[in-house]
Amino acid sequence: MSRWHAAALAALLLTASAAWAQPLPLRYRDLPLNPDDPAQTRIGRLDYCGGFELRAEDEDFGGLSGLAWDAAENRLIGVTDRGGWWIARPSHDGQGRMIGLGGSLFSPMLGRDGRPLAGRMADAEAVSRALDGSYVVAFERVHRLWRYGPGLNFQVMRPTPIPHPPGIEAAPANGGIEAFAVLADGRMLAAAEELRDAAGDHQGWVFEGGAWHPLGLVPVGQFRPTDLAALPNGDAVLLERRFTTVGGFGARLSRLRGGAMRPGARLAGEELARIERPLQLGNFEALAARPMPDGGVTLYLGTDDNFTALLRTLLLCFRLPAE
Repeated sequence: MSRWHAAALAALLLTASAAWAQPLPLRYRDLPLNPDDPAQTRIGRLDYCGGFELRAEDEDFGGLSGLAWDAAENRLIGVTDRGGWWIARPSHDGQGRMIGLGGSLFSPMLGRDGRPLAGRMADAEAVSRALDGSYVVAFERVHRLWRYGPGLNFQVMRPTPIPHPPGIEAAPANGGIEAFAVLADGRMLAAAEELRDAAGDHQGWVFEGGAWHPLGLVPVGQFRPTDLAALPNGDAVLLERRFTTVGGFGARLSRLRGGAMRPGARLAGEELARIERPLQLGNFEALAARPMPDGGVTLYLGTDDNFTALLRTLLLCFRLPAE
């Protein structure tokens, strides 16, 4: 079994962009992609570049439900389903393998009244960095989209509501917008976990021309959308999760072409990989995409432990080569 490492803490004197965030002591240990075959480093079209199991004594840590990549600061921005922000900076070796995690910070997410979110208002499920440097967060239970920033000045950062997709009110409280991304051209793409359209597709929407328009995501088996990450060329990667009492958790990653994201479309992604037994499994809900200089993309996948000891918080890293 791999040993546990202590994540390097962020400096106590924080920059203005992370004001009011507190250092979050973390422990992490390295994980092979396949515990039965530690030499395996490829699934589908993706190369595995390392993974960690994360633990913290702080009871606020957990419930990781969305991730975004902050290219300006080379760090991950996460949101939790109890209304928290989590920031961490992964480090990689010369071959691109993830070898460390530092700069871990945590802060409560503020509401429009300037107070930390609580109860039904706190269930953040997705986050995406907009072109102006702000962050759009999708919430369940009280279905909505809020914009924070630009920047991440936690002490004063109150949200601005933005229009949410019409019809999302019909989604179950715990089945709203799980997958969300601001695309490279500024459009927005969203999908609900537990809402279907008349064709039986997962209900999705694209925001263009100043309004939301419905579209569908063609279902594959029992997989349901849990996150989206925008790619520099206008495409997006869709993360889907499956859970069965017999097979447990599974995940699927697929590529959605930007040119196909049009009102009324039925999107059928190009499968990149599936994460199934005997690979590392968890409640995969979070996805971020980090563009690389050679045209490839590093993907970070996070799991939601639902604040229970029965589940783990994982951060897995994959490489999507350039086309």
